[in-house]
Amino acid sequence: MRTPARVGAAALVAAALCAATARAEPTTLKFGFTSPPTSFVHVFGSEPWSKEVEAASNGTLKIQMFFNNVLGNVGNIYGRTVNGVVEISFGTLGTVRGVFPKSTVSSLPFETENPYEASLALYRLYEHGVTTDEFHAVKVITLFTFSSSSLHTTKLIKTAEDLKGLKLAGLSKTVADAQVLLGAVPVTMAPAETYPSLQRGLIQGTNMSWPAVLSFKLFEVTKHHLEVPFGLAGAYFFMNKDAYAKLPEVAQKAIDKYSGEPLTRRLGVGGIDENKKVIAELEAMPGHTVTELAPAEKERWRRLLAPV
Repeated sequence: MRTPARVGAAALVAAALCAATARAEPTTLKFGFTSPPTSFVHVFGSEPWSKEVEAASNGTLKIQMFFNNVLGNVGNIYGRTVNGVVEISFGTLGTVRGVFPKSTVSSLPFETENPYEASLALYRLYEHGVTTDEFHAVKVITLFTFSSSSLHTTKLIKTAEDLKGLKLAGLSKTVADAQVLLGAVPVTMAPAETYPSLQRGLIQGTNMSWPAVLSFKLFEVTKHHLEVPFGLAGAYFFMNKDAYAKLPEVAQKAIDKYSGEPLTRRLGVGGIDENKKVIAELEAMPGHTVTELAPAEKERWRRLLAPV
């Protein structure tokens, strides 16, 4: 027969084991991802980053991915991150109206064509305090850019005159302003609306990065792809500040170790690799053209877009 002392000791041991088990349960962070898992942003960014952070967290973290706008789209994922609907998110700066005016500098046309250099510049503007105030509501995991927003259309474009009256997806104010200066007619919409709008003939083209041509399957509804530096859209991985603050120190250190400039560099390299891959695939598709502006016409476009 067990004595009361033994029963009490057994109860304490059981309670301690239960407490240890509870402590061992990792915190799950929901990552709202506004693209498919095949996106280079996941392949080069969120996938290896998540694995590294989980491994370094000593079992305290689990990062759960939600792709294809399941937890939010580019228009609302920022707000849902700030409000704690998701703990981590991937989105684009230009679609968050009025919040990141200084950080959208990378989207200015004809400033640069290299996503690696642009990504580093964008992150360092934040790191060195130039744009830091714009990110007060979130914890910045990384900042980076896509490749230049080239022009993908249903008709071949060689000169600005070819754009006169052409309806194009106006995915941001900067892009829409540039389209107007070239004689086109911007139609405001979200990136996910571009494919059906092209399919129904509501628009005849869009400015998007090379990776987006595959992610949004634009190759099915456009045939002509013009390499022109319309600007590099800025993007982010953000985390809810309260969710980060509640994590144990080992988890916070794991996140910090693999975030910031190292992740920005990785995504910049991935962007360049993805550009080469997509352009090669498009060139191999029957009926598709990948062209550049003639030097004189390119300089003319630069002058036309100077007011942006």
